[in-house]
Amino acid sequence: MGSIGPTYEIPPYERPPPTKENLDWAPLVTIDVSHFDEPGEKQRLAAQLEDTICNVGFWIVTGHGIPDEEVKRMLAIGNAFFKLPMEEKVKVPIDLGNDLNWGYREPTRALGDSGWKESVETYELHKDIPALNDVKDADLIKAYKSEWAPFMKKMYERIARPLYILIAIILELPEDYFTSRIEWQKRSECWLRFMLHPPRPDDYYEASRKFGISGHSDQSSITMLWPQNVAALQMLTQGGEWKWVKPVPGGVTINAGELMSHVTKGYVKATVHRVYTPPKDQRDCDRLGLIYFSLFNDDTKILPAPSPKLLRLGLMTEEEMERGKNPPPVTPTSVEYTRSRMRSRHHIKEFKQRDGNHSYVYKGLEAKSNYD
Repeated sequence: MGSIGPTYEIPPYERPPPTKENLDWAPLVTIDVSHFDEPGEKQRLAAQLEDTICNVGFWIVTGHGIPDEEVKRMLAIGNAFFKLPMEEKVKVPIDLGNDLNWGYREPTRALGDSGWKESVETYELHKDIPALNDVKDADLIKAYKSEWAPFMKKMYERIARPLYILIAIILELPEDYFTSRIEWQKRSECWLRFMLHPPRPDDYYEASRKFGISGHSDQSSITMLWPQNVAALQMLTQGGEWKWVKPVPGGVTINAGELMSHVTKGYVKATVHRVYTPPKDQRDCDRLGLIYFSLFNDDTKILPAPSPKLLRLGLMTEEEMERGKNPPPVTPTSVEYTRSRMRSRHHIKEFKQRDGNHSYVYKGLEAKSNYD
């Protein structure tokens, strides 16, 4: 395989072919941000997006200007990392017990008493900023930092930032209300995830449906998923139905997370979703994911945004409006919530058998976990 370093040639990556099965796809709104800064365009897009953020929670963004060749290059780097020997991958482990949310997560957790272990591997990449210079990177990851670091920032600038502005407009807040809370140079728990679901037999999928992570909402403020063709992502509709989420060539699938839902009193929907058994014609394919989890800066206090719209709709009180403008000193921050949520979800040795729907609560902030 040769030595790994800046000149190491990463093999090209091509996505598997799309499924030919007739799946029940969710109808999702597409937001084209290619003319975002033109007069009146933000207001038009905000009007287009409003119903979706309230009632659906998933949508597609196009027109971001990031070519698919760059996306496939990122997938190629992730794929090359996952093909390394395990002893190489575990040199920079994620350590949720000590609040280190970046690095490699080895698939060690048992699926109850089924005899199976989880199969999902992930590597979480951090923002390339001085405040995070102390974070270690695996050798292969470090060798290609000059590629993935600007890619991650490009996602922030061209996809995340416009969406935060649109949500602020919808809530009748200043346009910079959320962008001032996601400043790139400030420390935050944001991460770009390489994620690998390798092929598994039917017995494994039966065990994972019984014991593994089921329907859940993300702890992020906004999550961005690049298209990969293996169908597995499903979202729970308002009517209680599971619908497949179809990858859109050139598009990015977006879902709002718990942090955004908390600060908007549930107006922005953190939709429950899950990874399900792929269609039969894709069960022999690796499912390689590239996902950006955008979070507020670490010191952002998780309080209701002082939105005139939320007040008018009766979703918040005058007292909450005042607290949003003048946060009390003892208030959960973004970093506190995120680290607690990560520990509760992933810092475990074994998945227990699910026994119905549950909620996770941290200092009064409630989120949905393990929805069937």
